[in-house]
Amino acid sequence: MYLLLALCALYTLWTVAQIAFPDRIPFNLKSIVLVDVLFAGIVTIMLLFAYCFFAGGFGGTNYKALGFGYCFWLAIVSSLISASVVIISGLSWYRN
Repeated sequence: MYLLLALCALYTLWTVAQIAFPDRIPFNLKSIVLVDVLFAGIVTIMLLFAYCFFAGGFGGTNYKALGFGYCFWLAIVSSLISASVVIISGLSWYRN
């Protein structure tokens, strides 16, 4: 789960770099946006499986102070990062 969260954060930074330095990226914009959307879809599916296995009763950790459980909130944060990749990709497509 931490690996998925780290990958999502790094990929979001990569997407921000695409907007900040569009001339240094050697790929076509449509292929970049396609990869971004595919990545976000794959991450969303991975989060679904991660939540089902880790927070669904297969040894998931539940802290009372966090309400729904530790893995649930990690999945929510990762989902928000994944959604930000899609939003940033749409802004990149609009900008270019």
